[in-house]
Amino acid sequence: MKKYLIPLIALGIGGSAIAFSLLTRSSDSISQPPSIVQPVQAQSPTAQDKPILVQIHADWCPACKTLAPIVTSLQQRYQGRANFVILDVTDRGKTQASEAKARALGLSNFFAANKSQTATIALINPKNGQVIQTFRKNFDTQAYVKAIDNAITQVRQR
Repeated sequence: MKKYLIPLIALGIGGSAIAFSLLTRSSDSISQPPSIVQPVQAQSPTAQDKPILVQIHADWCPACKTLAPIVTSLQQRYQGRANFVILDVTDRGKTQASEAKARALGLSNFFAANKSQTATIALINPKNGQVIQTFRKNFDTQAYVKAIDNAITQVRQR
């Protein structure tokens, strides 16, 4: 019995030390997704005239991987006419960073309601925070083009 007890205790202490070191790592070591847009309050007044396209993304999500080139092409096409925000929920650290980004952008309610729905893309009116249109696992670029064009028109009219 004693011959198994010492290795078992050593294993428990070693495992606890590893777990403790992982839990107490500084936030500097947690990689954060790149910030696509600055908070609306910090941007120029014209930022209020651009719809926000928000994507709920995770690296482990196959649909998100399929959407990535579509979103990249939309960013290039609508540069200067729409704001793009990617909220990354790949892991706990990225989810926490995305929560902070959503809070800074006034998207907390949207993020809370949709953070478990990867491959979701929504167009949001920055003036009132209302969701204009939502897509889930939609890979039709033309549907996004039509929706963004409509959102641009809608945001500018109000």
